[in-house]
Amino acid sequence: MKRILMLAVCTVLTMGLLGCGTHITDLDRGAKLRKQGDCAGAMEYFDATIANTKVALDLAYAEYLKAQCLEESGDHVGAYRSFFTAREVICWQIVHNDARSSNNAIARSEYCQVIIPERLKALEPSVGKEKAAAIRKEVDDALYRKYMDTFFRK
Repeated sequence: MKRILMLAVCTVLTMGLLGCGTHITDLDRGAKLRKQGDCAGAMEYFDATIANTKVALDLAYAEYLKAQCLEESGDHVGAYRSFFTAREVICWQIVHNDARSSNNAIARSEYCQVIIPERLKALEPSVGKEKAAAIRKEVDDALYRKYMDTFFRK
């Protein structure tokens, strides 16, 4: 009887552990590949997250990791665009949601006010001031449309 009970417990635990793997998102897959140094493999997962997420911070994190990969590959314009997008989303999240909840607000604030702005400043000379301004406008317009489509146009 004890062996049957032990077998049943082990079976349930094994099934539970197998079920844990089903919750891995595209963002998780991309972040893991990025951490392993496989930016080329990670990009499709970042792009899928960016295209399909309804979670603002997932969008920001995917854009941030994508920007790192683009910068490493020498695509400074793409990196600037993704860093700027990540910054805008993170800053928006701080202003609109973290006023009610302090979870990670300080860390997010550092990305919004220090870390990403430093990356943007470092990239701007290779992007050019006019192109950087055009990217900022393009991103702001796209984020506004995405926000309106997500929350108001149904």
